[in-house]
Amino acid sequence: MRYTPQHKSNTHRKILAVASELFRSQGIGNVGVTDLMQRAGLTHGGFYAHFRSKDALAAEAMRSAFEESTQRFRQQFEESEPGLRFSSAVERYLSAMHRDNASQGCVAAALAGEVSRQTGPVRDAMTAGIRRLIENVEKMIEADGLTLDAHAALATMVGALVLSRAASDPKLSDTLISHARDSLLSAPAKRLGSTKTAASKSGGRPPRS
Repeated sequence: MRYTPQHKSNTHRKILAVASELFRSQGIGNVGVTDLMQRAGLTHGGFYAHFRSKDALAAEAMRSAFEESTQRFRQQFEESEPGLRFSSAVERYLSAMHRDNASQGCVAAALAGEVSRQTGPVRDAMTAGIRRLIENVEKMIEADGLTLDAHAALATMVGALVLSRAASDPKLSDTLISHARDSLLSAPAKRLGSTKTAASKSGGRPPRS
């Protein structure tokens, strides 16, 4: 039976969506092709009509998940009150709801540890996605007139989420995300011009806190 290009495209997107959720909730290595296709309501043999390998699927699913994150960021950026874009994003990201719903959450926090032990297209997709996250965070920081470092802010957010999910002690888990959130939200909200002035007084280096 021949399928239309539209049918194949829809099936492709369905596999990606299921894979993206399963990979984030269970890990790439813990998800088999057979189980994945069953979850998608498809046969195992149909997988290779869409992807050369599981790694190829993982890389594309990761790119798709990061693209979804970017689209959500754009929407949230427009909807958030000016001056509160970064704080709103931090409060959403470092929350119990995000921690407890890995399958729908940040792909970097869900898979960075596993991907760090891989090479090739999967790791390249993660690297590109991390760069996009940094750009998104930096855009919020700049729009709010803050001088926080986007790399450090993202590392704090992702790191706190990863550790909060790993901790078996619920109180410790809550503390990790709440303290990271409070740390970012209580950082001095200096204006961009003040950093340049301070840096020039210290020989071009930002002052130490």
